Amino acid sequence: MSSPPLCVQIGILHGLIVGFLFGLWQFQGCCTAVSWSDLAWMMVLLVIIAMVLSLFVLCILRRYLLASVFGPVFVNAVLVTVAVVLVLRAIGPSPASILLGLIVGLVLGLLVGWLLCRLCDQRFDAIAVPRG
Repeated sequence: MSSPPLCVQIGILHGLIVGFLFGLWQFQGCCTAVSWSDLAWMMVLLVIIAMVLSLFVLCILRRYLLASVFGPVFVNAVLVTVAVVLVLRAIGPSPASILLGLIVGLVLGLLVGWLLCRLCDQRFDAIAVPRG
């Protein structure tokens, strides 16, 4: 069985990080009555945390160049963070917020990563020059 594409793996990683952290915040009761501007700042913080961890994995452990992965990692982190936070906020806090955050993050990270991967494949197929 082959592993999923890199953008899907990074989407899953971002989803798990964001889902866990935001679920933890909801479990502790800090996100019940926050304003939209505070929620936006929370999303910025979660994007930064997710990016730092995924860039560590990609650049240090897997030895990718920072310039080659920074843009796609940024887009992936922003989309996954916004999706996960908005869904978890709509669901609301519960005793199982951490577990729910992990599940929602896993599913949405997988979907966003897969959609970005398909978009990238279509973009490169459209600009490919046929040989012949």
